Amino acid sequence: MKTYRRHYSRSRGFTLPEVFIASLLSGLTMAFLIYITIASAKVITIVTMQSSYQQNAALAMEKIAYLIRNSTLPFPSGQSTTELRFVNVLTPTKTSSISLNTANSTLELDPDISSSSEPTVVIAKYIKNVNFQFLEQNTVVEVMLNFKYPKLKGFFRKLEPDDFLDATFRTQLFARNS
Repeated sequence: MKTYRRHYSRSRGFTLPEVFIASLLSGLTMAFLIYITIASAKVITIVTMQSSYQQNAALAMEKIAYLIRNSTLPFPSGQSTTELRFVNVLTPTKTSSISLNTANSTLELDPDISSSSEPTVVIAKYIKNVNFQFLEQNTVVEVMLNFKYPKLKGFFRKLEPDDFLDATFRTQLFARNS
């Protein structure tokens, strides 16, 4: 009867250099995956901020359009201003205004400029400039709204003031001058 010996002595496992190289490769792979995940999160954050700033300006334009369409404007054609004063047809006893607060870059609505009892309402944030141009015998108002939004730049640093771009929304609206 033959006996078979198992040769366990030859299969000793992995050598130390093999374990070191495998650990090094898995560590580099994990570091690369973490870097990609953090960079992707930063891009998503900046794109979300860009979308938020643009949506904020678009909503401000909609609010301005609503207010102008339901107002009478006491300005002659050809005049340009950064503050719009108007009389809303829903509250004809009050004169309201839309102006830019440059201290905190907000576009604000003052529902009644003759009374300090009503607080101003912030229409939009991150607004750089607003301009109202009156055209065609006080029936058409051209509104230009400049705002700033962040660039896709620099993944691992804080956003600086020069990391923002300027954009402009522009529209022409018909006022209800009757």
